[in-house]
Amino acid sequence: MVAKTAIIINILIIIPSLFYLLITKKKIKTLLFLLILLAGVFYFTTTKFKLPLNRISDRIEELSNTTNSNRETRVVLWKSAMPLLKENIVFGVGTGDGNKVLIENYKNNGLKTNTNIHNQYLDYLLRVGLFGLLVFIAVIGYAVYLSVKLNNYVYFCFLILVLGSCFTENILSRQWGIIFFASFNYLLYLNARNTYKWE
Repeated sequence: MVAKTAIIINILIIIPSLFYLLITKKKIKTLLFLLILLAGVFYFTTTKFKLPLNRISDRIEELSNTTNSNRETRVVLWKSAMPLLKENIVFGVGTGDGNKVLIENYKNNGLKTNTNIHNQYLDYLLRVGLFGLLVFIAVIGYAVYLSVKLNNYVYFCFLILVLGSCFTENILSRQWGIIFFASFNYLLYLNARNTYKWE
């Protein structure tokens, strides 16, 4: 889970959650200390470590304007795979042939990459078709429903992290991703269920 998407989602979940917790617990001094600390970290990363903020804006522009990009970004890969996805939308190409068909499609479109599609939703659509994608969404959707019903914020945040990461990574197409999701999903669900007061 070292992908940039997961890091950004973690930041978007953790920092607001921490602020909310400190405000509700009326820990104003701690909140001020945290704000000063964050300002200091931002200052040092932009000045001392020379973190180029213009590189971030250039990257966003490159992703949005793929026609002028020389890099094979995720958006370029997704656009290249769209005709293939449309041709096989009902049943997919099969779980064993997904990468082979995808790489052939990339070569036919003049791309040099031999990687996966970098989107778990599109990967399921390619491999097992629309029905398989709907089953995947239903399983994750049910887990999100349970996290809300059981009022477990940690379990909910974990699922949002996984759902967000699936937009730019194939985390469930590798053994480590499946083990990560299956283990933490089970443990967090079990914890949420055991702490829920049944009426």
